[in-house]
Amino acid sequence: MLAGLVLAPSAPAAFPGSAGNLAVSSPRSGFPTEGNLYTMGADGSAQTQITSFNGDELYPAWSPDGARIAFQQDPGLHPEIWSAKADGTDLRQLTSNSDDDRHPAWSPDGDKIVFASDRAAGSTLSDLYVMNTDGTGQVAITNTPSVDETHPSWSPDGTKIAFSRDGDIATVAADGTGLVPLTATEQVEFEPDWSPDGTRIVYRSGVNADDEIWRMNANGTGVTNISNTGAAVEERPVWSPAGDRIAFVKGAFSSAEVWTMNPDGSGQTRVTNNTFLDAQPSWQPVLTGYPRPKSTKKNNKFYLVPAYRQCTSPNRTHGPGLEHPSCSPPEQASPLLTLGTPDANGKPPEWISFVNIRSLAGNPSTPEDEADIKFITKLRDVYRRSTMTDYVRELRLEVEMRLTDRWNTPHPGGAGPGTGDLTLGFTVPCFRVDHINTGGRCVLATKLNALLPGAVREKSRAIWQLQGIKIYDGGADQDGDTTADNNLFAVPGLFVP
Repeated sequence: MLAGLVLAPSAPAAFPGSAGNLAVSSPRSGFPTEGNLYTMGADGSAQTQITSFNGDELYPAWSPDGARIAFQQDPGLHPEIWSAKADGTDLRQLTSNSDDDRHPAWSPDGDKIVFASDRAAGSTLSDLYVMNTDGTGQVAITNTPSVDETHPSWSPDGTKIAFSRDGDIATVAADGTGLVPLTATEQVEFEPDWSPDGTRIVYRSGVNADDEIWRMNANGTGVTNISNTGAAVEERPVWSPAGDRIAFVKGAFSSAEVWTMNPDGSGQTRVTNNTFLDAQPSWQPVLTGYPRPKSTKKNNKFYLVPAYRQCTSPNRTHGPGLEHPSCSPPEQASPLLTLGTPDANGKPPEWISFVNIRSLAGNPSTPEDEADIKFITKLRDVYRRSTMTDYVRELRLEVEMRLTDRWNTPHPGGAGPGTGDLTLGFTVPCFRVDHINTGGRCVLATKLNALLPGAVREKSRAIWQLQGIKIYDGGADQDGDTTADNNLFAVPGLFVP
């Protein structure tokens, strides 16, 4: 089996996964001022209290690995940001000041938390801040003293943050630059949440206690009301990690309950049913990744040797050290092609041949998908066995592989991880060399996406487990594409002189 080739993502994909538990805030232990955090199954089962502060724990946000929850803890004066393990243990206070720190959200790589804070001098309005997950390195990424910025949500690819900006939805780059307004209406729009594939945003919008859930494309187009239930209040929409459901809150005050629905608003299903307010759901990702190396060589060069037939009827035994049954004389696998060798056909040895498979990384800062795989195949000194003249028609390169990546369907809400076997085939043209003692040359240089558009994608974290690289002759018709009559000619190997 040959070595593996990894096409690494240009940015980690963290938020997508399978749907785990829901976390909610609910004042069941002291309505209306004692909001604690609870976790439950996506169907409302196994409801478990995980915090018990004096005051309110609000706006839970799961880490991208589903192991921790960040939240806003409000003892009655100034809310701070805390985090805890999924069961409520290992409580950590991350901010501590006399201002309001609210609405935490994790970065998709799990290294940062963005939040809103009104700590800027002379302002009662919030800016966006980013910190490390232990609370260190708190830095403002916006500075708008006259604009209120709240409810940040980090995009799954890590490049943008959606947030509410004075009652409209906007995005900025993760460093706070590149402001892009997405909505501009008379209604108040806030609580945005990205779909796990990063293509859509849901949010809350409304006036006069008639809030609805809306959905739009990530560029602000395609605005659609998906709850549309009249006078009932709907709020705090969040996508499931699989992208197939949206959790939200329907009802006001003590009648507020958690519901879920399809992304188009159909199939609304009630999850909680009690006399207390249940609010601000957050959906736990259950990781669906797979082990992969940090990197491999981007340039994998496999030198080729002529292929020989398997020994099935031994008539000799190999000498000491590597004793094994053997066959004499050796038989090349291809009856049609050979290479120059003085003691075999009187031609000088000029064979230096290889297949080079090169991984080309993408660039997440551009809208284009530059990720690709480049194949360079060069065979030197190829002869027709019958005439010992240059071979000038076609060979066939086949790459047998076991592909593991994130682009497999059907999968709830889009593509997901999977493994499958396939063989890539390429025709390699050959031409005559103007040299009396050198056989024909066969050369192919191509990128996979040029032949199979979309075969290689950015952020798919693809592992190519190379099962075999094989060069076939063109068969009796010397046509590499008509595979029925092709014979194995060359394979990766070593030559020990």
